[in-house]
Amino acid sequence: MTDFQKQFANKLKEIRIMAGLSQEQLTKKLDVATKTVSYRENGHNAVTFNKIPLIANALGCPYINYLYSVIFWVLMIKFKIY
Repeated sequence: MTDFQKQFANKLKEIRIMAGLSQEQLTKKLDVATKTVSYRENGHNAVTFNKIPLIANALGCPYINYLYSVIFWVLMIKFKIY
């Protein structure tokens, strides 16, 4: 697992929690297997680019905002801007 995947996975979990959703609730919204969300949040399953709009919609935020949030957070970690 790359650092980016790990950071992306952490951000996915953080945004899910901020949206007030459990893993099970997000699983139902995405219509995926229960383990899929857990795997993605732990960095074991990479999120493909075409899944970002679906995940963002399930989390109740425009996907471009979700994507920018993740990219910004990853860059902050990478360049230690916090």
